[in-house]
Amino acid sequence: MNPPFEVLRLSEIDKDRLTKIKRATAIPTMNIICRWALTIGLKQAESFSQGRADDPRALEIKWPVFAGDFGDVISSLIYREFEKQSKKTAFKTAGDFAHNKIKLGLAILSRPGAVRSLEDLAKFSF
Repeated sequence: MNPPFEVLRLSEIDKDRLTKIKRATAIPTMNIICRWALTIGLKQAESFSQGRADDPRALEIKWPVFAGDFGDVISSLIYREFEKQSKKTAFKTAGDFAHNKIKLGLAILSRPGAVRSLEDLAKFSF
């Protein structure tokens, strides 16, 4: 299955959020946190817009690193939710939709007091 995007571009604000979540949870890599953020963002009906990813300090994560061994599963989830929510959103591509949902998930996870440990992160999944 074709991935919805080749490179995940995250702004300086998103990078700061990732660092905060990584420090709180001790998750070793940012791509894993981004996967969690995607699942949390996909559960939300709203969109999110903040930070510019064309900033030269932006973080870039290539699809194979982001998705790991779960590329087909993650692609399927993104495409399915994009189709379900496409009438409610203004996103033209599944890639734009996925970027938005990842940024939304990061914003939710980085709210004050939201994630202070790995256990707090797990609570968002249920």
